[in-house]
Amino acid sequence: MSESTSGERTFEATERKLQQARERGDVVVVREGPAAGVYLAILLGLLLLAAPIARHVAEIILPMIQQPDAFIDMTEDGWASAAHSVVVALALAILPFFALALAGGLLPYLLQNSIAIAPERIMPDPSRLSPKSGLKRLFGAAALFDFAKNLVKMTTIGVICYIVVRPLYDRSVGYVSTSVEQMPELLAKSVLPVVMVATLVAVVIAGVDMPYQQWVYRRRQRMTLQDMRDELRDSEGNPRIKARRRALRRKRRGRRMMHDVPKATVVITNPTHFAVALRYERGKDAAPTVVAKGVEHVAFRIRKVALEHKVAIVENPPLARALHATTEIGDVIPREHFEAVAKIIGLIWAQQGIIKAARPG
Repeated sequence: MSESTSGERTFEATERKLQQARERGDVVVVREGPAAGVYLAILLGLLLLAAPIARHVAEIILPMIQQPDAFIDMTEDGWASAAHSVVVALALAILPFFALALAGGLLPYLLQNSIAIAPERIMPDPSRLSPKSGLKRLFGAAALFDFAKNLVKMTTIGVICYIVVRPLYDRSVGYVSTSVEQMPELLAKSVLPVVMVATLVAVVIAGVDMPYQQWVYRRRQRMTLQDMRDELRDSEGNPRIKARRRALRRKRRGRRMMHDVPKATVVITNPTHFAVALRYERGKDAAPTVVAKGVEHVAFRIRKVALEHKVAIVENPPLARALHATTEIGDVIPREHFEAVAKIIGLIWAQQGIIKAARPG
């Protein structure tokens, strides 16, 4: 393979590479997602909260409009107190709406799993001051795509909002005769169509932008052949990865071992601390073979599976300990244990009526 070919980023990023990128703060951020979330939150707020908020605001403002004479003789302290009360009341009335909008902006970041704590991102980096890097960010493919996306979004929202708002404008002449009490509700009904249009456009653009940003991120994280080799070498030397692989091998071996216990001829136990399952089939096995073994919890599971499948269980503590210490799964038992195991298997066969006492091997 040529050097140029091996230097091309043709391999998809591994989980370890993606985790390292995340630790550096390099994550997928779809900014159109939070924008759509804010629009959705505002729309939801208008549908659920607009009427009660409008009524509450009207209760605060209308007395000031309908009874202006009550404020003529107020002192400076009275004005300050009244203004403070009005501001607090308005803030409390509008606070749920802004809380909903804030939640709508933050939720997409959580759903994207885009929040990563990376101290190195806030450290000074001279490369960010490079004019060349700045021009690349301004006129690169990503910047041009963002510009086109924002242009389409603003143009679409502007055109559709004009279409929606124009009839409202034509009817606005009649609003002169509308009572002050009806104005908040009328305003909410006028704003709702505009917000619905803006929300629809924002959601559509976010739906297009999200898979694109995922594709760009995956493409940016691709690895060369040398990167794959280096990561494999580092992984082989990483104690945590070695330990994880050993644990996985033990887990797989344990599952395979328990699957073979029903095929055993006998399980020799300590009786509670050790268990060794042996299989011997005449004409197939040259000698009894270890198909499972374990201590404590594993020994208990071996005995449990053996009982469930009616495999003979024989208590012989010295033999169980010796076989557990000198054999591995798949091994033929040592020659010095042939006679003791042969007697046990022969007795089991005699009890099962298979043959008269037989000696394996």
